[in-house]
Amino acid sequence: KKADIFIGHIAVASHSIATIAPSLKISGELDFQFNHHITISEKNKTFVGIVNKILGSISENDKMKIYSKWAYAEVKQDIDYVMVAKIIAGIIFVFLIIIFYTIKLNKVLKKTKKQQETLNESINYASAVQVALMSNNYSGNSFFSNFFAIWEPKDVVGGDIYFIRKVSNDEILIYVIDCVGHGIPGALLTVYVKAIEQQVLPYFKDLNEPLNTAKILEFFHTKMIGLHNKNIDQEQVILCFDGAVMYYNKTDKIMKFSGAKTPIFYIQDNKQQVVKTNRRTIGITSKRDTTFVEHKIKIEKDTHFYISTDGLMDQLGGNKYLPLGKNKLQEKFLETYKNDANKQKQDIIQMLEYHQKNKDRLDDITLVSFQIKV
Repeated sequence: KKADIFIGHIAVASHSIATIAPSLKISGELDFQFNHHITISEKNKTFVGIVNKILGSISENDKMKIYSKWAYAEVKQDIDYVMVAKIIAGIIFVFLIIIFYTIKLNKVLKKTKKQQETLNESINYASAVQVALMSNNYSGNSFFSNFFAIWEPKDVVGGDIYFIRKVSNDEILIYVIDCVGHGIPGALLTVYVKAIEQQVLPYFKDLNEPLNTAKILEFFHTKMIGLHNKNIDQEQVILCFDGAVMYYNKTDKIMKFSGAKTPIFYIQDNKQQVVKTNRRTIGITSKRDTTFVEHKIKIEKDTHFYISTDGLMDQLGGNKYLPLGKNKLQEKFLETYKNDANKQKQDIIQMLEYHQKNKDRLDDITLVSFQIKV
């Protein structure tokens, strides 16, 4: 029962305007022409003759006069100033609303930009702190050569971190840690992990026991479980990490290491070995692999070690958008391990970039490598 426009015969339109819709206006004329006919049944042949005789007696001029009285409308191409005024008023109103909200949005954007700048400053400062935690690491030059590390957080800061701790002139500890999450939450957890690491040597000194990598991971695990019990809703927050700890005594030439879901790669005589560590996460109670295992390697030949968090192997890319995988990483280790540290690092980063291409980085990436010469 509503219409926005009507296209039809002038007689019908004029009648409708005159009787039921006086507010309507004729706005234009089309080229299309209607032809009128008087239709009479063939059965009424006599009536056909009468009608034709009557129509034949009327001149064309009289026909037009009759028709004009019945269906006539004057079409004027005119401007509806009331409608134009309404449209202009509507446009002005819309522009005023746009201007109002633009000003309001600019104020919000300025405030947001200021907050973002403040946040970025804080994150950059946090990144500097996180780098400082690792830059304070002992260089390990007297223990091994060709050391390099790849540390690339997914964001400015991340949940990956590594430490090198000199125990004595003959002993050294290497930690590679992958905390749950990345960004600010992961970075905050690395600070707590660093605090636990600071307690390791005093703890074993009090026990008067030799360092044991399995017990070191168990020590971390106990501390992480204790953190959960400090009024933290475990359903909302899971504080845990994967990682590996390595202990080397250069006098005995023995490498000991343990890991939590973090394999250890090493190469001797151009042969690569992978030591699968415990399938257990530190900070989460698990029924399997309940006891961490300490692995030992007698260093009788030049040995190259590689410890990587899962971010490198799990990075998606390539033509089929698949993870980089452990096999490709091992192939690259074998291909480049004889080069110096800088060349090895460059080769591995180039492999990652070629695989990832323009895909998003999915996780923090950390790789620590070194060579022990005999």
